[in-house]
Amino acid sequence: MKIKNFFYKYSIILFIGFVSFLIVSFPFQYTQDKMNNVSQPVRWLGALLFFLICFFIIRCKEQIGKIFDKKSLFVIMLALIVLLQLSTIFVFKIQPVNDLLYLHDEAIRMLRSPHVSLQRFHGYFGKYPNNYGHLMLLYCYYKTLSFFGISTKYFVIAGNVLNLCMIDLGIVCGYVTLRYLKNIRLSNLWMILFLLNPWTYFWIFYYYTHTVSFGIMMALFLLFVFTWKERDNYKGMIYGILLGIVIYAGMKIRITNLILCMAVLITVFFFWKKEKVKIKQFSLIFAVLCGVILLAVGYQYKAKNMFPKENQQEFPATHWLMMASHGVGRYDSEDVRFTTELPTQEAKKEMTVQRMKENYKELGVKGSLRLFGTKLRSVWLVGDDDFTKMTYVSSDYRHVNEYLNGKYNGWILMYSYLARFILLCCCLISAVKLIRKKDKWVYVAMLSILGGMVFHIFWEANPKYSICFMGMMTFVMLFGIESISQFDFKESGLLQKKIYQFI
Repeated sequence: MKIKNFFYKYSIILFIGFVSFLIVSFPFQYTQDKMNNVSQPVRWLGALLFFLICFFIIRCKEQIGKIFDKKSLFVIMLALIVLLQLSTIFVFKIQPVNDLLYLHDEAIRMLRSPHVSLQRFHGYFGKYPNNYGHLMLLYCYYKTLSFFGISTKYFVIAGNVLNLCMIDLGIVCGYVTLRYLKNIRLSNLWMILFLLNPWTYFWIFYYYTHTVSFGIMMALFLLFVFTWKERDNYKGMIYGILLGIVIYAGMKIRITNLILCMAVLITVFFFWKKEKVKIKQFSLIFAVLCGVILLAVGYQYKAKNMFPKENQQEFPATHWLMMASHGVGRYDSEDVRFTTELPTQEAKKEMTVQRMKENYKELGVKGSLRLFGTKLRSVWLVGDDDFTKMTYVSSDYRHVNEYLNGKYNGWILMYSYLARFILLCCCLISAVKLIRKKDKWVYVAMLSILGGMVFHIFWEANPKYSICFMGMMTFVMLFGIESISQFDFKESGLLQKKIYQFI
């Protein structure tokens, strides 16, 4: 029992350490000379307005709280979110770029080919087979649209609509989870947070594995909650089947979805006796879950002719570990050239591992820690998640795009940074509370974020990698907000009384 408590508290303390580092780093990033060309007046005026709004919300929390008790608020918020999302699609008309462009073009090529096979892949897909899952999803989606007579010239917008559905699937799953676990007030607050989250709108255009993974991860979270709470064997088996399907699909789309599964298993270990889980029922559900995954893997093996055999172009996982071991830990074209020129898979693995070791040896302990800090900030602190670099406009360019990715985008960037800062602060408060008062589902979400942070400390860093965990971060954030709303300023000492009166 002492060992369990030690690891439980240690994981929370580690999370608090990472989040505290990000919060302390924020003022230095916010005040630096070059912050995506956001002017100093916009930064400080925007920050002032932002925090004045926060103080107003705290001051009027009781009056505002009554609004969140209405059941109809969910429908209103979801309708507003979808309306704004559709508006961004048809107003900004963003085109596919980089990896997404390759996926889009290859899916259309497969659609036009009489024989679908991944054996012919070369270049991008020869090197990055981790995108096969998302490519097949996109191909099946385009195939369905083509069956109904929709022209390929509309497939960019259709891809945006698919991404919109995956994002909103995650939002709805989070709402249902909170309604099931907590209360309508927190679930409605969840909807408000995503209505105000700039990420909800500005990543619709980039229908890649990160946004799809967000929807899958929240669906997994909901299914895990239902499975844990269910006491009927028949329903438990149904949840086990659904879990197996979603886990396998999530694993093929993006491997980081397994981090949530690992977090749930660790939490089961911690809370096993306290929750009095029925061993027979748990074993039955687990057996069904494993059976579904094995069937899916078996089917993939049977259909292996579709996939390249002995692909010597394929980049091993060590390639990304190598890229993460120097510079700022991000994509490096020289590293890509280095791995590409190696003739065999064995040579690629051996030489990338060797170069990775050399990089860390050259950095030393201090340099490695500095690199880890840089990657931690790059993935989790940058509030815009690099969406400005992924928003290439269409040929019928509109002036409104200047406010998204032009000379007038300072306000939206500043808002994105401040929103992420508030999110981190609330996550910190939630984690501190979690030490004193255990909550298994907040702990699962927190452990998932921690797993993502540790993973991307050693993996290639990219701001958009945090998108997968946006639901988990917002879930943890909610309980930080709940802690603030339950705090009684009037009865917490003289200083708190003065702050309360000032607000």
